[in-house]
Amino acid sequence: MNKEKALKIHGLRKFKFGIQRYGCETVVGTITPYQYHYWKARESELTDYLMGFDKQEYEKERNLPQEARFERDWFENDNVAHINGANIESANFLHIEEFNQHGAAIKDAKGQNVYREHIELKYENIHKLGIECVESEDCVDVDHPSLVNQYYLYAYTTNKGEWTTEKMIEVDGELDLKKLKLHYRQIEGSDICHAISYADGEPIHLEEDSTGSSQECRVMEGYMDEKSMSKKLKKEIARAEAEAPQPDTDEDTADDTEDGWLGDDIELPEKSPPKKKKTKAKQKTDWKNKKSVLAAVQEDGWELQYADKSLKKDKSIVLAAIKQRGTALEYVDKSLKKDKSIVLAAVKSNGLALLIADKSLKKDKSIVLAAVKQNGVALQYADKSLKKDKSVVLAAVQQYGSVINYADKSFRKDKFIVLEAVKSDGSALQFADKSLKKDKSIVLEAVKQDVEAFEFVDESLKSDPDVIKAVKK
Repeated sequence: MNKEKALKIHGLRKFKFGIQRYGCETVVGTITPYQYHYWKARESELTDYLMGFDKQEYEKERNLPQEARFERDWFENDNVAHINGANIESANFLHIEEFNQHGAAIKDAKGQNVYREHIELKYENIHKLGIECVESEDCVDVDHPSLVNQYYLYAYTTNKGEWTTEKMIEVDGELDLKKLKLHYRQIEGSDICHAISYADGEPIHLEEDSTGSSQECRVMEGYMDEKSMSKKLKKEIARAEAEAPQPDTDEDTADDTEDGWLGDDIELPEKSPPKKKKTKAKQKTDWKNKKSVLAAVQEDGWELQYADKSLKKDKSIVLAAIKQRGTALEYVDKSLKKDKSIVLAAVKSNGLALLIADKSLKKDKSIVLAAVKQNGVALQYADKSLKKDKSVVLAAVQQYGSVINYADKSFRKDKFIVLEAVKSDGSALQFADKSLKKDKSIVLEAVKQDVEAFEFVDESLKSDPDVIKAVKK
């Protein structure tokens, strides 16, 4: 299909513009010195407090100081900035589709929708095509005028999907990319496109159609200019530094794990809490009493971190904890991290607990199989010998295709393994050998599962009618 030729139609035409892959909702709002100093030491808990729990229940359970509390929801703390949109970055693509006067997508003689090739949104490419990026408001970072001598909350959710213009944009004659404008605002280094316009037309805001999300809240310090800072503010900061309670380090909850806890680059389905100060609610539990501890870990496996050392060796306590939360394996006695029955129960609950297991069990096929069946990402923690085992790799990619990246490289040329990988995650196509990116059966499965896999298709198939049809579905 000749897309450029199909677009050369004279007269008034209608287009919709969309940005595919990643976008976000981001807010920036000022907070008090007390809130900053309290939460800076507990930043890993802040996201749970503002985004993951019932706030009032969280405040009550942890006996949260009144001055540390946020009265509004995270997205309402936005007196400096609040924006929804898609990121202008190389991982994203601009999608352009044409519609007729009745609002139906225009199709060519073969019944295929008329559209342009996706445009990669890296700045080098944008400038080359002549697309204009218009900064709609001033950049928000520590030097922003509203943040001088201020502390602030920076919170965002990141979603995967498409952000499309709310309504059609009319174009007189042939579409000229040099007249296209992406309206964005930069917040903490991220350029977020929230509207698109053409020629002298009004900016059209983007509507979000996305699934899944990650989220984060952070407290930050703006530019502190002592010369312009009021005496009142200096006193308030000094009081906050002195009075905001800091977390205690409890020797009884020290980490005995040889390998350490999970790194920042690892995605977890559940978030392990930092070792934190025992609140009044937790102090009611007798951490040396087996019955009391058993009741606590059955409700929340992570409570094992507070138990007496002797009870971290107790199999009945430990099993109850890891069955409730597999990653509670972090808090068990070192000797039990070598116990096959304990580790097997942990990885069946959460495959990523394999990281915490003793190295000897990372070579145990039954343990690793159980782990990758629960969470394919666990494959990265398996011994190298099992990353070459076809049955282990197959189980992993069937759970989450892109973990083929952690398998032995030979599997990237294995048609059966790659096919199973793209069936569960189309984007796994990016890790396939070049020869398989030309394989039509694999490509069709990939784009059917995830249209964004089209990015990784070999050029020889990008104009194939069957592939185009699968993408447009």
